[in-house]
Amino acid sequence: MTTTKEITITATSGTNKAQISVDGNEIGFGNYSTGINLAVFEETTGKPLFSTNFARCKYQGYTVIPEAFADLIDTRPEGRIVAVAVKGDPGYATAIAKAAFKSIGSSDIDQLPYGGQLIALVGIKGHDQGTAHESISW
Repeated sequence: MTTTKEITITATSGTNKAQISVDGNEIGFGNYSTGINLAVFEETTGKPLFSTNFARCKYQGYTVIPEAFADLIDTRPEGRIVAVAVKGDPGYATAIAKAAFKSIGSSDIDQLPYGGQLIALVGIKGHDQGTAHESISW
């Protein structure tokens, strides 16, 4: 017999704050840094598997989202739950970074302008664009 438990995973972004929670309780992320803060969850239990962050970096004169973010997303198995909470300005999203966001269900990432944007997203690796719960503001 399979037991199902409903959980709520939330990601919150702000100029000076980022947080990822399960059922209203912060997951024990540690230090949320300026840039992308990411947590990956097991898809059947919702158990946090790991968390990490990616600080902005410079690429060809632009402040960008690191391509290491895309590499990490690309290596996750399909079905994994991914939460992203940005603290401050993450920088410009390259085509590779945008593809990684799309692979976890983002549809709003193409609207992301440069400068001042905040991203909060909970999605599932391998799901269609538009299936993630996301918020982008600038």
